[in-house]
Amino acid sequence: PTDTHAVVWNPGSTVGVDLHPTDFRFSAAYDTNGQKQVGSGNGPPTNLLRHALLWSGSAASYIDLHPTTGTWTDSVAQAIAGNQQVGNINYYFQTSYERIIIEHAALWHGSATSVVDLHPSISNCERSYATDTDGSRQVGYCYFSAPDNTPPYQALLWSGTAASAVVLHPSGFTHSFAEGVSGNEQVGYAFNTLQGDGYSRALLWRGTAASVVSLHPNGYLATTAYATNGTNQVGSGGTPDNASVSHALRWSGTANSV
Repeated sequence: PTDTHAVVWNPGSTVGVDLHPTDFRFSAAYDTNGQKQVGSGNGPPTNLLRHALLWSGSAASYIDLHPTTGTWTDSVAQAIAGNQQVGNINYYFQTSYERIIIEHAALWHGSATSVVDLHPSISNCERSYATDTDGSRQVGYCYFSAPDNTPPYQALLWSGTAASAVVLHPSGFTHSFAEGVSGNEQVGYAFNTLQGDGYSRALLWRGTAASVVSLHPNGYLATTAYATNGTNQVGSGGTPDNASVSHALRWSGTANSV
């Protein structure tokens, strides 16, 4: 991992641009909006801790998005759209007798000081994660630590603040995850580990849990949806005939459109 460098390929070029900042040990780029790139890295400039990073096409352009206040020890930027970047700010502490893990979904607007903690004040939501943004709204999921039958992972939708969080988790599932957002569409997947076959089902939402549409087509064993442009959804799926083989899939809002 210490040999990994973030790279961006510009339009029309087959040669990657090395985004690895000077004196870093590790860097990785996870998303781009066509002009800027986001990811994470670590090295002596970050006290060897992972920090969320934002680039503008060159190694020297990097901006360290890690919060300058608070006790956060780790951060990562997962996605970017417009002037928004999303990911996580985390606190990890480990000794021989104690282990503390705090993981919060986060939103930035181009600088470390712009960070917004998206962690919602929803009962028993212990950890939260932001996976995508369309420049206005953000999606991800929350981990719930409850002693009852509360589903442990539930898909979430935000509109820029922690208080705006909407739980997208559909009934009939124990786990759900929102992976992509564009306009009024959110996509992801869910599965049930207590009942049914336990395989994932690709899902489409339009702002609420009640709006959920199953994209899972007949004849498939498991499906997932990763991204949407507001009209078409993309993901992957496999059939019982060959469960180890996954195919790229595209939908237009319904399971039958696959």
